[in-house]
Amino acid sequence: PTNRWEVRLSDASEIDESSLKEFDCVVANFPWGQNTISYYKMNIVILEKLAKALEPGTPCAFITKDSQIQAEMKRQGYTFVGDAHIP
Repeated sequence: PTNRWEVRLSDASEIDESSLKEFDCVVANFPWGQNTISYYKMNIVILEKLAKALEPGTPCAFITKDSQIQAEMKRQGYTFVGDAHIP
């Protein structure tokens, strides 16, 4: 058997939730720093779409500097396995 890998680059705010069932993992780079305020509501929409569409336990890696986003993720039921701090 041959392993088949496919990487898709998509704007998560525009993804059809039904298509997310076929993903094995998600990596999202949320706007951060001065852009966080401008995109906060969109980031929440992205988190909500992912939470509804992904199979439970699907690995996700989110890049963000906003503690409000982290609190929202916990509220929506995301489980944190670890985090990294980059100065």
